[in-house]
Amino acid sequence: MRCTLPSLFALTLLSAAGAAVASDYIGVRQCKSCHEQAYKQWKQTPHARAAERLGPAERRDPRCTACHSTAVDDGLEGVQCEACHGPGRYYWPDAVMRDGH
Repeated sequence: MRCTLPSLFALTLLSAAGAAVASDYIGVRQCKSCHEQAYKQWKQTPHARAAERLGPAERRDPRCTACHSTAVDDGLEGVQCEACHGPGRYYWPDAVMRDGH
């Protein structure tokens, strides 16, 4: 039983993380409209340039884009806000973002 609970918890997290689809992502440009300073900081990081390291074949390889971009349909602009904050469709422009985070 000690292994079962942590395993079930991990499985739940993995299945929830895999539920998002490309159309759920709004892209860094939408985030920028409210979070200009955070966007400027992000542009200076390796995350913003992560997709630039990929060659043409790697840009089509899900094994590469899984780490080097947030959503393939968003022009491969690197690891964007939604990689950590989740797909923006679920909260933008809803009340969730009204706190000016």
